[in-house]
Amino acid sequence: MPKLFLCLLFICGAVLSLHSAWLFSDAKIHLGTILPFIIGILLCCYAVFYQSIHDFLQQHYALNLLFNITIIGFML
Repeated sequence: MPKLFLCLLFICGAVLSLHSAWLFSDAKIHLGTILPFIIGILLCCYAVFYQSIHDFLQQHYALNLLFNITIIGFML
């Protein structure tokens, strides 16, 4: 995957997480602020550990299938 795309994933994840954290500091804690925070953290982790994740998934077919189905479901 191109490094530019991974950088964009990291930036989007960081923006989501930081914006949600800012809303947490204003005591606005509800589902609409918690979900973007979790999604932002997951995007940042995926961008940072991309190669390790895919090296691991190449060795485990069932987990690779589950991962691909999860990503497709998220995109829908």
